[in-house]
Amino acid sequence: MIPVDINVQSIAGELKNSNLTIAPEILVSYGEHKEGMVQHYEDILNGNSTPGIADNLGIAKIAVLNKRGATSSDMRDVAQALKNETGANTVIVQSHGPAGIVSDTLSRSQIEQKQSLINYKVDPTAAETYINSLEGTETDFTGINALVLTAAIGSVAIAATFSRRSLTRGR
Repeated sequence: MIPVDINVQSIAGELKNSNLTIAPEILVSYGEHKEGMVQHYEDILNGNSTPGIADNLGIAKIAVLNKRGATSSDMRDVAQALKNETGANTVIVQSHGPAGIVSDTLSRSQIEQKQSLINYKVDPTAAETYINSLEGTETDFTGINALVLTAAIGSVAIAATFSRRSLTRGR
């Protein structure tokens, strides 16, 4: 459920005109470093510090909220609502609590494998680390498929052996 104190329409309005929105309280907390922080986020979204962002995330939007006490499912609901409103492929919502991340290009498993890197952090370095960690998070099914195939062949061989034995005993 979207927390009542999060105005999704207002945040979505900001994200329609930009790929980034940062709560004013967060900007103030960065003091004289806020321009550098905003530039860092822009470098992330432009692919300057995250080369695979377009391939991994498609059109990405980041919202940095001054929110505490929300659950991970609440923040995921916020991210989903923002994604629906903005037409982005991926939305990352950072807060003082769990992050909310939804994507058309990443599976839920891929998103959650590395989500601890961005939870409880409202800084661009956490977002950059998280996005860069998404490279290679897909499950490689080659080994799993080989194991299943080997087990299936082994099962057929064992069944054939027992079948022959039972046929020869019956004579």
